[in-house]
Amino acid sequence: MPRITPNEEFIKKNYDSTLSLIATVFKDSYPEGKSELYQTICRLGERYALCPASAKKEHYSAFPGGLAYHNLQVAKELKKLVHLVVFKLDMV
Repeated sequence: MPRITPNEEFIKKNYDSTLSLIATVFKDSYPEGKSELYQTICRLGERYALCPASAKKEHYSAFPGGLAYHNLQVAKELKKLVHLVVFKLDMV
């Protein structure tokens, strides 16, 4: 895995991507894009954007902005898994 050096652009991109993903996922239930999760992330703002995924420096994504980065990576893997399951179900 490549070493990540978080900078302001990296942190902002991941924060904005998180909000965009939440708005997209909940667009049918919340057409205005203001789900409780979306509102919570907005309220946390910089605290969420800068939060590491772990307090232990040797753990994955234990850097400023690591939580948003980690959450987006998990979402990408879940998307792959959903597509795989749907594909397998289509074959049955």
